[in-house]
Amino acid sequence: MNVRGSFGRFGIAALLAAFAVWSSSQWASAQKPHALTGTITHMQWTAGASIDKTMQDLGKLFGQTHPGATVNVTILPYDDYNPKITLLMASGKAPDVLELPSDVLNYVSAGKFLSLDSRIKNDPVLGNAKKSRVSANDMMKFDGKHIYAAQNGSLCSMQLYYNRTLFNKAKVAYPTNKWTWTDFLNAAKKLTIRSGGKITQYGADMGYLWGWDGGWQTLAASNGAKIMSTNYNPTHLNLKDPAVAKSWQFMYDMIYKDKVAPNPAETKALSQGGALSAAFLSGRVAMVPDGCWMLEGYKKAVNLGMAPLPKGTKGRVSPMWYAGGFMIPTSSSNPDLAWEWLRWLAVDKKANQMMAASGLNCGAPLVKSFDKLFSAAWKSVPGGKACVSSLKGARYFPIYAKNWQKITDTIITPNWDKFQHGKINGVQLSKLLDKDINDALKSG
Repeated sequence: MNVRGSFGRFGIAALLAAFAVWSSSQWASAQKPHALTGTITHMQWTAGASIDKTMQDLGKLFGQTHPGATVNVTILPYDDYNPKITLLMASGKAPDVLELPSDVLNYVSAGKFLSLDSRIKNDPVLGNAKKSRVSANDMMKFDGKHIYAAQNGSLCSMQLYYNRTLFNKAKVAYPTNKWTWTDFLNAAKKLTIRSGGKITQYGADMGYLWGWDGGWQTLAASNGAKIMSTNYNPTHLNLKDPAVAKSWQFMYDMIYKDKVAPNPAETKALSQGGALSAAFLSGRVAMVPDGCWMLEGYKKAVNLGMAPLPKGTKGRVSPMWYAGGFMIPTSSSNPDLAWEWLRWLAVDKKANQMMAASGLNCGAPLVKSFDKLFSAAWKSVPGGKACVSSLKGARYFPIYAKNWQKITDTIITPNWDKFQHGKINGVQLSKLLDKDINDALKSG
């Protein structure tokens, strides 16, 4: 017998067949997701009762859909969050997933957080520009290069909310997308009601224009202000820019000169001791520029209408805020499970149904296939399309500096408080903050 010939006719064929079966099984095995088990901890600050409960419920659902995996969600008051994270990071006991802290730049510089570039780039949904709004990742590049946080939920902006009932009673035309800030002021004057020397209804409230991460900056930028050259570790802020001073003076005058918006004490009274945003909920404020997160509460409380923010002398500028920036510390004992949790939050349909129903949904979701889920919240509100249209060309204003929290606590807050209470005006504030903040940024 020709052994070699026999092997050639039958042995090689059998060997090839066996190899084909083996390689097929290996390929199939490689396609199956690895079982991700264990327990991870997730920590964030509160975003309101409804949203907080939703996040807790999402943690439970993840465990149910990922056998052997557990997510323990901890939600802290906003003022307690950063001090707690500071302690945990210093002790080496940071949670596996955390919402980005105010001093994130320090931690990124020290290599304390994982870069998520490769995970996002290789993801069939999150790395695909046709399926996801991948440009949102640019907001997470704290070193200017790498992506350090994953997002979920809806990308967010600020809109002009107004009480249609109060506009109807005063016979004032509703806001339009052609409105300027001058139109806003003129309407506020018409909508302010005085009786017996007292103001019983205000034309407007400053709302989130008080914010320092895309609040007043939108007003100033719409008037041509060039506030900073970079969000990440800026060495100078142009707070003496005439457009900055002009915008702060505009806010000041609405309260203390024109008296068509409440001062802090009056806002507190309107809010009946609740959150300052409750002033508009009282039904005695006609309009307010405010964040997307206020939609659910506002539409339940008043006969709500919406419009884009008014235009300044240089056009309209809207802010953009990330959907939800969650990071994985390098100290995480299970980074793969942590990533699976963050990815699931962004791409799972049930998870997004729950988030869309929780209230934080005046905007556009990260994953485009969920657009209809999130639009359900604003479709019934006249002008509600501003939730999405306001994101077109929106700018990102949050500032990340290594000592920004200290600057906020020791420089911004005490002077901003004086400004809000009418002790210094917008021009004076501009001079004060420009010098002190820039000195602090240079000293690092």
